[in-house]
Amino acid sequence: MHPEETRIFYATLIGAGVLAMLVVFFVVTILRHQRRKMELERQQLVSEILLLETERGRIAADLHDELGSLVSAIKLNMQCLNTADPEDADILERTGGYIDTTMQKIREISNNLMPKSLQKKGLVSAIREFTDMIGHSGSLKLRFDASPELIRMPAENEIHVYRVVQEITNNALKHANAAHIQVTLRADDKKLHLLVSDDGQGFHTGEAGKKQGHGLQNIMRRVDMLQGSIYLESQPGAGTQYTIEIPL
Repeated sequence: MHPEETRIFYATLIGAGVLAMLVVFFVVTILRHQRRKMELERQQLVSEILLLETERGRIAADLHDELGSLVSAIKLNMQCLNTADPEDADILERTGGYIDTTMQKIREISNNLMPKSLQKKGLVSAIREFTDMIGHSGSLKLRFDASPELIRMPAENEIHVYRVVQEITNNALKHANAAHIQVTLRADDKKLHLLVSDDGQGFHTGEAGKKQGHGLQNIMRRVDMLQGSIYLESQPGAGTQYTIEIPL
């Protein structure tokens, strides 16, 4: 090869190497920036959800302790009244019934905001209590099965799993027109497996965002916070099944 051609060849080779290094550096920088951005977004999401759960707990405590106590005091004061007028007595009796209903609603709202059984007995007891309440409230048949060997998870993780079950079930109640819902919770040495299926009307999974609205987004966010994975299977007329795996 002619010396001039040799110099051109090596110069081209060096230039290509420098260009390749610049491209690699540029790509690595973009990837690092993207990962940093995703991590910041995830941290912000975690903070927002933790703040939401803290606020829910505070509201639940206020409802149960303050408002519940006030309503109870009102009923006690009413029971101290003694009237000989049958009409007034009838009004007092009906008002007492309204107060009992109000107290029951306060307990239900407080429990939905932050279940006491979740804090005291753990995830399985809280989900069983929730599914029993839904199953007894109407014609819907809701069944819950859990592995007896399930161990307690960190409290914040149990809250997220409970909210996922709650959100999926509420979505099925609102959109699926299902007659049966099955919730199954299993665990092995590495993962927690949550399976929720219904026999409702189903939908095209490509339209999941439109069909499920913010509910599905909330489910995916919480699963992502737990560094888990979610698989959604559904077809029109064939029901819906969520399979969620969460690392232990």
